[in-house]
Amino acid sequence: MAASGLPGPAELKLLAPYRDQLPAAVFDQPLPIDQPQGLRPRLRQALGLLREAGYEVRDGVMVEHQSGRPLTLEFLLYDSQFERITQPFVHNLARLGIQSRIRVVDVNQYLSRLRQFQFDLIVGSYPQSANPGNEQRDFWTSAYAETPQSRNLAGVSDPVVDALVDDLIRADSRSALDTAARALDRVLRWGFYVVPQWNFDGTRVALWNKFGYPQPFPRYTPDFSVWWVDPDRAPAITARQRGQE
Repeated sequence: MAASGLPGPAELKLLAPYRDQLPAAVFDQPLPIDQPQGLRPRLRQALGLLREAGYEVRDGVMVEHQSGRPLTLEFLLYDSQFERITQPFVHNLARLGIQSRIRVVDVNQYLSRLRQFQFDLIVGSYPQSANPGNEQRDFWTSAYAETPQSRNLAGVSDPVVDALVDDLIRADSRSALDTAARALDRVLRWGFYVVPQWNFDGTRVALWNKFGYPQPFPRYTPDFSVWWVDPDRAPAITARQRGQE
């Protein structure tokens, strides 16, 4: 359900009514590349965007042009294991003159701040199913942007996104659902609400090799509910287990 390339006819039918409210790139440019190469060109582009937004570098520090106030960011974490992932980001921000720091707090304080949206940046994820529906309102819509404890962590508040979520929920077929999901994905990605960090494209599972499962293996989930004990392999595993007792 991920958007790719330029929007096709079905996507355009959903997006066309909002042409004046969306960036032109949504309609005439492929999606931002998922794995951009070359750090320096991206830093130059970021510097240009910051200057357009009213910032400049003074004595090596990125400041707001009118007030002279430094641009500062705080990465809020609850687990130090994410420091090694966040540190390169902090280093690259420093090259632009942006002052940033990592703050690790205990889980209770982290959850409290998360629920009240008291953070600049966090490491987060948006777990989804293959059949998105009503829960998308909690993730992306204006009604939840300021609602404590909602999952709209990026504070997305856009009437176009609200409408596309409604289109997705109203979808009456698999193809309509997929189309609506792609249109929503396209608009969200062109909104640049998140900064992708890393991903693992597999699922780690430890098990005794006595199970069978449908082939081909499900692409997005292990789906343990349809596994079964293989009668040919199970006895050998049972014998090994008893030998270890």
